[in-house]
Amino acid sequence: MTKLQQISDIDVGSMFRAAADDRAVNDTEAAQRLGVSPRYLRQLREEGTGPAYIRLGRRVVYKLADLAAFADAHRVVPAGEVSRG
Repeated sequence: MTKLQQISDIDVGSMFRAAADDRAVNDTEAAQRLGVSPRYLRQLREEGTGPAYIRLGRRVVYKLADLAAFADAHRVVPAGEVSRG
């Protein structure tokens, strides 16, 4: 199982429900929320395949809504299961 497939195992709804979608988090917290290492998140960013981010000078932040969209885009529904939205 790849790291991106593991992201689909995360309960995205509960992970982001507590915070407003406009809230931004640093790369360490973003990686923690996605269940990957900060190094892997940085690699995705450098490859252009990671979640949308905002660069403020040398600082990189991620909006929670963008993290949720990224996780949803990598959601895998096994054959035979009904999607719950």
